[in-house]
Amino acid sequence: MYETSRQSQDALLTLDKVAVMAKVDLGTVQAAVRDRKLVAQQRQGEWLATVADVRKWIGRR
Repeated sequence: MYETSRQSQDALLTLDKVAVMAKVDLGTVQAAVRDRKLVAQQRQGEWLATVADVRKWIGRR
């Protein structure tokens, strides 16, 4: 499992890592980004989310 307790709030995670952390499949995370329930930004063709945004999203699920 990917642990974020030691990550800074502004650290960026790939959607794969978000899926592992949230214990959901990648499609669920992609749908959350698409529906703007999870804030993510695209950099160099890869979607990234901050640890703070991931924690908020998990808390609202």
